[in-house]
Amino acid sequence: MKASGKSINFGSAVRKVIACMIAVAFLFSGFSNELVRAQNNKDVPLLSGSGEGGGLSPDHFISDIANTQLPLSLGYIREVHLSDQQKPFIVYLQDAHCNYSCQQSIVSIIDYFNEKFSMDLAIVEGGQGDYDFSMFTSIPDIEKRAQIVDYFVREGRVTGTEQFAIMNPDRLIVKGLERQDLYSKNLNVYRDSLTYKEDVDKHINTVAHYFSNLKRHMFSKEVDEFDKRTDEYNGDKIPLKDYVSYIDSVAVKRNIDLKEFANLNHMLMLLSGEKNIDFDNAQKQRDEVIDLLMKNLSRFEVSVLVQRSISYKNDDMTPSQFYEYLFDKIDSCHIDV
Repeated sequence: MKASGKSINFGSAVRKVIACMIAVAFLFSGFSNELVRAQNNKDVPLLSGSGEGGGLSPDHFISDIANTQLPLSLGYIREVHLSDQQKPFIVYLQDAHCNYSCQQSIVSIIDYFNEKFSMDLAIVEGGQGDYDFSMFTSIPDIEKRAQIVDYFVREGRVTGTEQFAIMNPDRLIVKGLERQDLYSKNLNVYRDSLTYKEDVDKHINTVAHYFSNLKRHMFSKEVDEFDKRTDEYNGDKIPLKDYVSYIDSVAVKRNIDLKEFANLNHMLMLLSGEKNIDFDNAQKQRDEVIDLLMKNLSRFEVSVLVQRSISYKNDDMTPSQFYEYLFDKIDSCHIDV
């Protein structure tokens, strides 16, 4: 996405609100920093409230922020920092580059904060000045625009933030954070460091090899097995349910009570219940519900539903993301399931 070279002037855009919140786009495959960063300037929010929504008093607003919960399929709030009323409200998003599923979570997270707190300004890395989306927003057919933008998101050339702004130009302003000279300088430092990558990797691999050998001499057979299973899970060689089942078997063997670990127990209960699910029948019922939704949703919402269904089948969306979206549409259409 090309950004214009205009200087950044936030004077008219900034509406002071309060608090600072860090949100992390949830991704089962991992995280990396992207999208929104704040300059060292207390007058610059990442996503600023327009002041036109909610009408909350400062005290209620702080309480509302502190108790905010994102749907788990979208992300989770890692930290909340409450400051005085003179500080801006900042949402700092972390996500994975070029990951379609994660970018769709970004779209939903921005939609959430825009609706709930009237936040309408995004400051993004990798660009400078005002972002010009006219090549997309000039497409009058909303469904065609959505399809075109979706293609570029899948190609990794448009981010979730940009996608939201393109589809909702009246709800979000996007500005680039960078100064071209500093950005280029830092990029060159990174490129220069790659010269040493091969030597550094060799040293790291040598150290890892020695540690691996030490484990064999220092660990008992059971600890060594546990360490190997953990490495397999962290390396995506075994699924979460297998790893959790293994932990449960070790706990039973060692008479370790897992009741105090509520989330782990919930997972074990789900795995136990999964054995009784008729998946063929569940799939038929899901298809029936989707048919009902197709009859009740608008043409644009139907196109989104079709895109989400394809993304789910292609493993571009996690099951939790797809089914949370599906149940949200079921509720909005008042379909009794």
